[in-house]
Amino acid sequence: MATLDSQPFLRSAKHWEKGSLYSILSTNGSENCVLECLELIETEFDIPAGLIRPNDKISQLVGEVQTRNPFRWVFYRAREEDIQSELNYQLGKRLRQYGTQRYWNKINTIGDFIRAWCGLLPSVEITEIT
Repeated sequence: MATLDSQPFLRSAKHWEKGSLYSILSTNGSENCVLECLELIETEFDIPAGLIRPNDKISQLVGEVQTRNPFRWVFYRAREEDIQSELNYQLGKRLRQYGTQRYWNKINTIGDFIRAWCGLLPSVEITEIT
């Protein structure tokens, strides 16, 4: 589970306002769809959506939190699996709704996740945010 303290790439990221993220992402999807997806990501990862970039790897956000306490490790691991399960479930519903699940073999980045969420195919590119 990513937190601002545990992920250096998030601490150094410029914070974008959620309302302006749609135009920055340039997904060719509807604004409501993109903002709904960002809301889900923000809720599940407990990270402001404005810190997330299209090229951020999902594995970085779900990455293991380092702790020497075995009880905390179990808690964090359970939370990571819960997040992953919820995202997979919600995305699976959307892919079936749009009929695009056969086109998405692997979703590596936040940009991939947003494109899949909005019913777009993998070939549609999202603009890089620097």
